[in-house]
Amino acid sequence: PSSTASPVAASSAAPPALTLYQCPHEFADPQSESLLERAYEDTKSSKSLALFEMLLNREPKSPIGYYHKGDALSDQERDMEAIAALDQAIALQPGFANALYTRAYCQNEVEDPRGWEAGLADITQALALDEDAENHDLRAALLLKLRRPAEALAESDKALKLDETRE
Repeated sequence: PSSTASPVAASSAAPPALTLYQCPHEFADPQSESLLERAYEDTKSSKSLALFEMLLNREPKSPIGYYHKGDALSDQERDMEAIAALDQAIALQPGFANALYTRAYCQNEVEDPRGWEAGLADITQALALDEDAENHDLRAALLLKLRRPAEALAESDKALKLDETRE
């Protein structure tokens, strides 16, 4: 007699925390890796964005492509466009800690309290996935903008405990 154990549904588990180097980025098109490398050479140029667009046309389901596009747009201080690209990266790869951090960073740059609240939610999620001093620093900055200084100070203390060399 054989026993039939009920398998655990994969969708019921929380997505794994993924940092940039853990996020799957296998490409279907062999030229895509080269496009990514060329696009990332100078993220402040418009040429870079054109290369990211070419990459995403080839690899429309690439969270790493959307992440790097969002990062490049952030480098160019095009924060709202960066947020849209990062939304795509996170939708394709929930638990992508670097994308959550970068989206929170962009929200911090936008002069809108609703954006700061959204950024705080993102960085709180990023911290739950990947606790590091930089994440605590950004959370402190957002808390200050939201006029929550005691919480901001506590976050700064956490950052210092993780990295005593921080300013």
